[in-house]
Amino acid sequence: EYIKAGDVFQVVLSQRFSVPFPYPPFALYRALRRLNPSPFLFFLDFGGFAIVGSSPEILVR
Repeated sequence: EYIKAGDVFQVVLSQRFSVPFPYPPFALYRALRRLNPSPFLFFLDFGGFAIVGSSPEILVR
C-alpha cells in the first residue's frame, strides 16, 4: 500500500532480539566491529537500553 502510494520504495524486514548482557553495551559494539567490520555499524545508547547493529547497507538517511 505505501509502496504503491509512493511513500516508500523499499522495506527492510527485521527481527527483534533482546538478551541480558552483563557488560557495558559499548563492549558489544566493539566486539561486533572487530568480528564483522561492516560499513554501516551503529551504536545507540538511550540510558536504560542500547541498540547495537551491523548491516551491509545503509538503513536510514
